[in-house]
Amino acid sequence: MKSPFTQWTIRRLGIIPVFFLSLFPGCYAQMYNTDATSIALAGCYTTLTDAGAGFYNEAMLGFSNSSLIHLAHARPFIIKELGVTGINARFPLFPGSMQLGFQHYGIPGYQQINSTLAYGLKLSEIVYAGIGFRYYNTITQHEWSYLRSVGLSGGIAIRTGDQTLIAAHIINPVTINNYHEYGANFPVRLTFGIQHEIYKSTTIISEVSYNTESDLQIHIAGNYQCTQEILLRAGYHSNPVTLSFGSAISYSPIMLDIAFSYSMQLGITPALKITYKPGI
Repeated sequence: MKSPFTQWTIRRLGIIPVFFLSLFPGCYAQMYNTDATSIALAGCYTTLTDAGAGFYNEAMLGFSNSSLIHLAHARPFIIKELGVTGINARFPLFPGSMQLGFQHYGIPGYQQINSTLAYGLKLSEIVYAGIGFRYYNTITQHEWSYLRSVGLSGGIAIRTGDQTLIAAHIINPVTINNYHEYGANFPVRLTFGIQHEIYKSTTIISEVSYNTESDLQIHIAGNYQCTQEILLRAGYHSNPVTLSFGSAISYSPIMLDIAFSYSMQLGITPALKITYKPGI
């Protein structure tokens, strides 16, 4: 008879293939969110202009031409085997900025390796735009081995005043893959968001996202600048209902972001991001 610990371990490891394969038709519409900033803000990403935001909305690369590199990790359900790690680098490329990103999650036999190449620039005093190419490589056991896809994404952002930013983003309007026989299609994801500064220290963000394989999702979040070095974040996500919070601590040239989200269906997901900006 197996010990209780052995039974728990087997059940825990058994979650991984099921969880991994359940992600295949849906969550790959976007790279898995490892950005602690976005996680703390209930998944808002379309209007974020801070470090690493271009990994999710390419238009935001036009807001800065400074170089940076960041390392991020998120751990769904606080289970080590489900951890997702990403590394992202941005560098100036006249007249805008280019960004390279890599992401990995899974265990041997069930892995997803994603990468992205993005470029964004400032088109005018108020308009920013960007485009990205996304490569997804799924490695599974038996006949589901090395399933590859290439997708496009793009975004636009418009400043309507000193305090307000409006942005829109689309992921995977077109995809090319090598596994048509499995009938697994990448859903298209559309997101629209507004960021508004209500006080000098407080910003409110609201976003609406639609995935062709799921219901409409609403994200509401806020930033509060406590001091020059400390920023607090919190948010609400409607589907599934999720509450999140986090903070950022800046100590140039390093910034540390910490986030936690809690869902009744999915449990707790902690996330950590370390950003390095050379020359600051």
